[in-house]
Amino acid sequence: LQQIVVAVDRTARLVRQLLAMANLDTRHAAETDARINVGFAIDEIVETLPGRDRIEVEIDPALDETILTANAELLVLALRNLHENAIYHTARPGVVRWSVECRAEAIVIAVEDEGPGIPHEELPLVTRRFFRGRHKSPTGSGLGLAIVELALLANGARLNLVNRSDRDGLRAEIIWPLPARKPLADIQRSAAGAALH
Repeated sequence: LQQIVVAVDRTARLVRQLLAMANLDTRHAAETDARINVGFAIDEIVETLPGRDRIEVEIDPALDETILTANAELLVLALRNLHENAIYHTARPGVVRWSVECRAEAIVIAVEDEGPGIPHEELPLVTRRFFRGRHKSPTGSGLGLAIVELALLANGARLNLVNRSDRDGLRAEIIWPLPARKPLADIQRSAAGAALH
C-alpha cells in the first residue's frame, strides 16, 4: 500500500510540474505588479501541502513584514517547489526553516532543510530539467529546481544553492534585487493591511 501511495504522489507531482514547465516555456512576459506578502504566501503553502510526520516548519516572523512586487503566480510557484524539496529531503525528525536577510543590494529569502545536501559537483547541474542526482527523492521528477529557476528569472530574481555549513542539509536562496534608488522600507515594511494578491 505504501508503494502505491508513493507512486500516486510522484505521478501527481510530475503532472503538476510538467504543466508548470509548459506554462513557463510558453510565457513570453510576466507582469510583476502584484504586492506579495512573502510570509503569508509561505504560510498558505505550508497549510495546503501535505506534511510529513515529525518534520517541523519554522518561519522567520520577519517574513510577515517582507513585501515584494512580483508576478504572484510565479513567485508562489517558486516558493512551493522550494518548500516541497525541503520537506521531501529532510530526515525525520527534522526542521525546515524559512528566513529572510536584507543585504546591501538584495533581499535574500532562504529555506534550509536537514537532508543530505547536494554533492558539490552536482550543484551546477540540479537546475537542469530531469536531472536527478545522487540524493534524489523517491517522489522527485528532476523538474522542481528547474521550475524555480525559470519562475525567479521571470521575476528578475535568481536562485542560489549552497550546502549548509553548520550541519548536513541544503540552503536554497532566492536573491531578490532591490530596485535602484528605492528605499528598503518600501520592500520590507509592516504587513498591516498587506495581503497576497
